[in-house]
Amino acid sequence: MLLAIGVLGSVFVFTPAIALADTRCSGNPGVQLYEDINQGGRSVTICGVGYSRPDFSGWNENLFLWDSWDNRVSSYQTFNFLGHNVRFWDDPKYAGRYLNTDGQYNTETLSDLTQWNRNDSFSSVKINL
Repeated sequence: MLLAIGVLGSVFVFTPAIALADTRCSGNPGVQLYEDINQGGRSVTICGVGYSRPDFSGWNENLFLWDSWDNRVSSYQTFNFLGHNVRFWDDPKYAGRYLNTDGQYNTETLSDLTQWNRNDSFSSVKINL
């Protein structure tokens, strides 16, 4: 028994680490939106290439019934995102100023949108290839 544990332990020591996909979207690209800076407050996850939401008003997932995600996002994190991008617009229906990620990294965290003059400004989103 002791020998088997030692052998298993050595397998794990010498085996290269395998990068596992984030499981929030079943391994698919996704974005976690947070209502406060530094990934604080309530949050919501959006999943999948091709995901789009033309208007955040009325979207109250994980919020109180009378709240919405419109002009509420203060930080976000992408995951499983290598080669993909997400674009957030300030206005509904993909209009106005936008903020775009470039998909250069598998995970990207923007902890404080005030540094980009974008705190509480997002009103629509698309996840693209």
